[in-house]
Order: sequence, then C-alpha cells, then structure tokens
Amino acid sequence: MRFVIAFLLLVSPSLAWGEGELKSYTYAAPASKLTVVHAGAVWCAPCMKMRSQWEAFAQKYRGKVQVVHVNVDQQNTPEYKLYGDKITAAGGLPLTMWLNRKGSLLRSDQRTLSSSELGDLTSKELKKLK
Repeated sequence: MRFVIAFLLLVSPSLAWGEGELKSYTYAAPASKLTVVHAGAVWCAPCMKMRSQWEAFAQKYRGKVQVVHVNVDQQNTPEYKLYGDKITAAGGLPLTMWLNRKGSLLRSDQRTLSSSELGDLTSKELKKLK
C-alpha cells in the first residue's frame, strides 16, 4: 500500500498538494511600464507555499501592472515561450522577475515572497520607471 501511495505522489504531484492544476496565465495591462513574472511548478514545495501569496498579489495588481504566471511544466504556453529563456537562465524556483516594457530584467528574486513583499518590490520598481 505504501508503494502505491508513493507512486501516485510521484506520478501526480497535484495529488500530493491537494491543489488543482497550476496554470500559466497573463493578466494584461497594456498601459503599464512593468511586467511581474512568477515561475513555479507543482513539484516545487516553496512554489506551492507561495501560491496563495502570488494569487493575492495578482488580484491586487491586476490592471496596474502586467501580471504573468508561468508553470515551467507547461512549455507549450505563450507565457513559457516568452519567458522560458529567462527562467532557465535563473536556474531555480520559485522565481519572480520584474521586467520593463521592453522585456529587460530589472530585478529578480528566488525565494518565497509574501503578498506584501511582492507589493513592496513592485512599488519600488514602478517608482524607478516614472
């Protein structure tokens, strides 16, 4: 029985976390000078710990900055195709990146961030771009 449970957890990480599918998405904000990209995966424990924080941040900043979530296991998505090279170059998850309108990296962070930390860092980057 233990073998079956361990096998299921390895084959389907979402079962291990009790979370639904972790989807890639973009909340566009065309007038924004800033894009905030978060990369994660269901097999990454720190990523899943940060999931609710990221979702709260994404809802709060929706329309103010372009918000992008990338599931690194969904490599056929537009989000991965656009940001996959930067994610791979960073070499670890969770990864949050702040990019300017031209796609140049302004800041990156590879740790679990709270919603308020995400907001503070985003506000600092927005002020620099004004």
